[in-house]
Amino acid sequence: MKKKKILLLLMAALLVITLSGCFDYRELNLLDIVTGFSIDRGTQGNYHLSFEVVNESGGESSGDSDGNSSESTVVESDGKTIFDAVRNAEKGSGYKLYFSHCEAIIISHQLASAGIAPLLSWINQDNELRLSLNLMISKANSAEEVLKLKSPLNSINSTALTQMLQDDAQTLSKIPQIQLYEANEELADEGVSLILPLIDHDPNQKKAPQFTGSALFKKDRLVGYLNADESQYLLMTRNAVKGGIIVLRDQQGNPGGSFEIKRLSTQIVPRVQKGKAEIAAKVQIENSLGEVMSNKRFGTQGEIQAIEQESEEQVKASLQTVIHSIQEKYDVDVFGFGRTISTHEPAYWAKNAAKWDTIFKTLPVQVSVEVKTSDSALAKSKIPVSD
Repeated sequence: MKKKKILLLLMAALLVITLSGCFDYRELNLLDIVTGFSIDRGTQGNYHLSFEVVNESGGESSGDSDGNSSESTVVESDGKTIFDAVRNAEKGSGYKLYFSHCEAIIISHQLASAGIAPLLSWINQDNELRLSLNLMISKANSAEEVLKLKSPLNSINSTALTQMLQDDAQTLSKIPQIQLYEANEELADEGVSLILPLIDHDPNQKKAPQFTGSALFKKDRLVGYLNADESQYLLMTRNAVKGGIIVLRDQQGNPGGSFEIKRLSTQIVPRVQKGKAEIAAKVQIENSLGEVMSNKRFGTQGEIQAIEQESEEQVKASLQTVIHSIQEKYDVDVFGFGRTISTHEPAYWAKNAAKWDTIFKTLPVQVSVEVKTSDSALAKSKIPVSD
């Protein structure tokens, strides 16, 4: 009986210890909650960091009709390393920077051209930063400009930028959305080069920054850019298109109509023949015809098939143009063709991995596109206009 009492007392003591609270609990009003930050080149070889922070110590703040009650401010600091700049920011503000809610990191194109691997070291090792945060490259004069320029969508700019990326993925698919863990994988993997979303703004206009395309990397160094339309076809080869609009051109090159992508699937098939590699890129699109800007009728099955064939030819031509352009200008395999070859043709890859950049420049890529229209109601109701 005595032993049971002692055991119960020990169990009660353990419960008191475990239920007393979080071991790393910190008062919210003593923290600057970081929603995003930018990294620029500072003076004298230092880094200049700007942190968008929300501090709840000021009590109740004015909310808006959407329920966004928090306002953000920007804290700036310099340091010899990224970690040094973080600690210097805390020393200057008097608050501890808290990174668990960080959504976006903006890196200046100047630093990206020199290499982003050193910048990502502390970011990956800090236990508060999430691997799901979004990385982006600023084409503006500085990354800080992008962070500071407020968006009308949200009082917290980092949240607005993240939402813009998410919206694009669903409705346009013209901007890559690359999270930290994905960037780590692409930097570490052979046979694929990193891409990141590109953001810019006009310094002469006080408009919110806009995503304008893709930043292309060779290893960890920025080497070039694609605009938004080119990025859409790049994302097609990566099988990373969830939706979007394809604008069709008439014989004069003017907009002749458009269709909405309902589903898109891309299969990359590598082949090795007589010691030489080649790629077959097979794209299948299920679309919905959105508009026809001509006097043509598309009510019969034959007329629908005609516009499907026209769509296939235009998408194929655009894909080939983007692929060949990247091969000639940048010789960086942002499509991941090498990674696919390494998986399906390991013997070939073992012999040729070291010279893949050279091989990639002249790699034969055969593109095929199949378009099927699942909704042609608009085409059937096209109003005929006499010549």
